[in-house]
Amino acid sequence: MASKPAIRPVISPAYRLVIRLEIDNRPGMFATVARAIADRGCSLGAIDLVDASPAKHVRDVTVDAPDEETGTTLTADLHTLPGVVVRSVSDRTFLMHLGGKVEIKGRVSVRTRDDLSLVYTPGVARVCRSIAEDPERSWALTLRANTLMVGPAGPAVPGLGTLGHPAALRPRGGRCGWVCRGGAGWGRPGVAWRAWSQAFMPKRCNWLDTVWWNGR
Repeated sequence: MASKPAIRPVISPAYRLVIRLEIDNRPGMFATVARAIADRGCSLGAIDLVDASPAKHVRDVTVDAPDEETGTTLTADLHTLPGVVVRSVSDRTFLMHLGGKVEIKGRVSVRTRDDLSLVYTPGVARVCRSIAEDPERSWALTLRANTLMVGPAGPAVPGLGTLGHPAALRPRGGRCGWVCRGGAGWGRPGVAWRAWSQAFMPKRCNWLDTVWWNGR
């Protein structure tokens, strides 16, 4: 009898799923789940017990799939197992993108009325007048020196082609995060521009998305 070809282990988290399963509390039930995962060439990771009763166990099962299609097929397989209910499936990649990957965060604390009067009115008026007298002071007194630009070449996504501006914004936020978290040695806010052409001039941009990061 010819042996089955060895299945290569999945070592990338790119298609990691967290599947919440409600499983009948009977001997051998989870082995059935594990076999279904193995049969699709997926790697079984963490197994967390969420709830337990004499009749049912609810577990969060982490699975690394080789690709998106296999993950979808595995989910369909689990739906057909007797005594197993698929409550939810979470894709780790999409979870990382929920709400975007960047944040707005102040650099100074505003805890009291005194703090507010310094960072906003009336104190900010003095700073505005100072910059008006000498525009070069804006480099020291505003976020200007801590700002960078990440400019794409239009609505295209590398490797995927032209998907449109909303889809093309996703990697821009990730690129800002990479730069600001040390990818280029800077910890600065990022400004992601979406341009219609190769010329990254404000007058040539249809959309402007400002992505503030934890600047220094």
